[in-house]
Amino acid sequence: MVAKGTAHFDAPVSVLVNNAGIIPERREKGGRTPPFLDMPIEDWAKIVNLNVYGTMHCCRTVLPGMVARKGGRIVNIISEAGRIGEANMAVYSGAKAAIAGFGKALAREHGRHAITVNSIALGAVSHAGIKDGPLRVDATVENDERLPKMLNVYPIAKGVGRLSRPEDVSGVVAFLASDRALFVTGQTLGASGGFAML
Repeated sequence: MVAKGTAHFDAPVSVLVNNAGIIPERREKGGRTPPFLDMPIEDWAKIVNLNVYGTMHCCRTVLPGMVARKGGRIVNIISEAGRIGEANMAVYSGAKAAIAGFGKALAREHGRHAITVNSIALGAVSHAGIKDGPLRVDATVENDERLPKMLNVYPIAKGVGRLSRPEDVSGVVAFLASDRALFVTGQTLGASGGFAML
């Protein structure tokens, strides 16, 4: 992936955004994710492998070039579940917390190379890939009965009548990837509409 990107853009990777993640599978459509004791052990590995090891592998791949060039930006997308914990998402919460801690450690190790490493903690994000339920982009309080309950836990979402969208997060990513954020490192910024206020 990195080799293809480097070849395509004819430039080394100077900004890495780790934005992959999976949550526990729901038992039934629209149902809750299972509590920790009911989650199959095999599901733990899926969640940890993608969320934690995927991030580590991507960082390991791009860091040597950033170190050699004495500069770079790494932005890890995590969840507020990793900062405050969330019931029925224990493994996911732990995986996202691990990424935040990993990012802080990398920030300490590679600050001397002018590489910043930060995390952005998100809440529920609507996007085009979701076709059903309150997270679909066109969900409104009129066409989805679950949306009002979700809006109540996000102060800004309640005010604007919708959940977060990718464009609400992209400005935070762009800031952390820019030179304006040179002295921001080892931090976790919340972009969750007030779901967690730390």
